[in-house]
Amino acid sequence: MEPRIPSGSYCLLRFSVPGSRSGRTVLVEERKVAECAYTLKRYLRLAGPREGSERRGSITLRSENPEQPDIEVSQDGESQDQRYAVIAEFVQVLKAPLRWVRSAWDICDE
Repeated sequence: MEPRIPSGSYCLLRFSVPGSRSGRTVLVEERKVAECAYTLKRYLRLAGPREGSERRGSITLRSENPEQPDIEVSQDGESQDQRYAVIAEFVQVLKAPLRWVRSAWDICDE
């Protein structure tokens, strides 16, 4: 999500995403066969035609970093094999100094 969220930043996330996600920055888990990858993307839902009582549309997970690709998600979860899951909402970047945060390297030096 650079440049808005610098690499290596500590971020505050909310694990319950109430209401509409459209326009929010979310933490997305990409599920693969042997591993999972995580990325922050802007969730955009474009309204489509109404089919009966349901409204269909497309979902784009947009990257603010031009080096990272956007993700187009079908609303049919079965066709995507539920490959992508929104697991949290980005709230803010935590500002330094974070005296209560210790890296794994600090623990190894003790």
